[in-house]
Amino acid sequence: MRSDAPRILSLTPESVLGPVYDRARSGLAPHRLLTAERSPNVLDGPLRDADYVIGDWMHELRLDAKLLDVAERCRAVFQPTAGIESIDVRHAAALGIPVANAPGANARAVAEWTVMAILALLKDVWRHHQGMLAGRWEMVEAARTGVYELGDRTVGIVGLGRIGQEVARRLAPFELRRLVYADPVPASAEVERRLGMERVELDELCAVSDAVSLHLPLTESSRGLFGARRLALMAPHAVIVNVARGAVLDEHALADALDAGRLRGAALDVFTQEPPPVDHRLWGRPNVLLSPHLAGSTSEARERMIGAALENLDRVLRGSSPVNVVNGVDGVPRGAP
Repeated sequence: MRSDAPRILSLTPESVLGPVYDRARSGLAPHRLLTAERSPNVLDGPLRDADYVIGDWMHELRLDAKLLDVAERCRAVFQPTAGIESIDVRHAAALGIPVANAPGANARAVAEWTVMAILALLKDVWRHHQGMLAGRWEMVEAARTGVYELGDRTVGIVGLGRIGQEVARRLAPFELRRLVYADPVPASAEVERRLGMERVELDELCAVSDAVSLHLPLTESSRGLFGARRLALMAPHAVIVNVARGAVLDEHALADALDAGRLRGAALDVFTQEPPPVDHRLWGRPNVLLSPHLAGSTSEARERMIGAALENLDRVLRGSSPVNVVNGVDGVPRGAP
């Protein structure tokens, strides 16, 4: 590759980026790919020389204002996920750097995981899996905690973006009593009709739902949205699933509700601190399903996410404007040929 080719700095681990990149590289416009070390303390030098940046798929290496200021040559940031919380998008906009993400690439994967988690909680799968491993056969004793059907129940979806709608589509065959949603922006009448959904206020959703599933981005208004007050609105037999962002749900308030028997169970794929501390209060509970932020990390979804970032990069390398820009910077990135 010629020495004057644009330099691309990838913050995504090589084990994640590499397989997709290796298949796509021959079709990409000329460039030089550099991989960052997995430490924010050594990013200054590589960022200073980077023409473009591929963000961290794991959200561990953060592009804050200080690091963006260092990236004086950077023309655009391509985040290979839908979430952009690891990037200071406002500061990037002030610098004229477009930040583009990969929306919807993992919607199917997250939706499938969500339905799986709801079913697992209602049917007490984790408790009885542990029981079997311990040598117990609790076929009759299962009545104590209950094994329930999803049919004829009410499910509430908080956030009706791409993932929320995919969840709704997959729930339709279960013959629910009601499928309700809460979102600051109402869906169109056609979408509500097609998905068989009705919009309600968030507090009402908590009160009427047998299962609540969270699918909203982390913003200042959504941080701590599900705390002690809203959890208290839910019925003792209800379950909650969080595949949004950890800070949307107050994990200590959730532990308190579970301790007091005010909720049947919970499934968490995301946490306020990732990975969580080993003494986390939700550890070791038979009615809590835990997952290391992999609901959207199927092999297929990972391929789509990385592929979308690389396709967007190629567009810009060839002189076009990026798509899926999330911080309002329009047109060809600063200094791009």
